[in-house]
Amino acid sequence: MKPSWEHPVFRDILLTETYVFDFELHPGLFELQVDFVLASSHPLYEGAAPGEAFDYRRGKIIFSGVSAFRWESTGGRVTVDLDGSSDWDTFDSADWDDSVWELRGQFGNITLTADTVEAVFSHVARRRADS
Repeated sequence: MKPSWEHPVFRDILLTETYVFDFELHPGLFELQVDFVLASSHPLYEGAAPGEAFDYRRGKIIFSGVSAFRWESTGGRVTVDLDGSSDWDTFDSADWDDSVWELRGQFGNITLTADTVEAVFSHVARRRADS
């Protein structure tokens, strides 16, 4: 298995700092709602907002063409943020090899096989405090 940053989709995204808010499995599709952490090499990188440690961007990780899926509970508990949203904390690890992914975190241990994976940003630009 290779670490997520070796995958072209996540080359400039720090998944082990990325927060998971929710996840859903549908026939052939697995989605995670996340706050991505952008590496300074990412084309959308603007630097951390005031009071934040990283440049966060809301979005989704979408696995399509899912042909196998296994979820194992680790007893992790979801917390509720001040804004009322669920928070499963960050990924402990996200590794891949060809079409197989292993995701670990408070949300449990997930192993899946998918044809494609993509990172979709909900908020492409962020208004900086100094602009």
